[in-house]
Amino acid sequence: MLKTNYKEKFNHESKLFKFYDLTTAKVFEALAPTEQQARKSLGKSSLIFIARIRLYPVIEDTKSFGGYGHE
Repeated sequence: MLKTNYKEKFNHESKLFKFYDLTTAKVFEALAPTEQQARKSLGKSSLIFIARIRLYPVIEDTKSFGGYGHE
């Protein structure tokens, strides 16, 4: 799986898009607010949309990080 376009700053509207490229038989990922922008950033015309995944920041309580208590 090839990852591209992760230079963009994370914001609450960004989503991870996955595409299958018919010419190379590989999966590409792009981080963008819309599917059109993700396709444009990859610059390929032979992409089939696979998935859209919303990204949420994970905030853990430092006192119970990993399920272990810190005293």
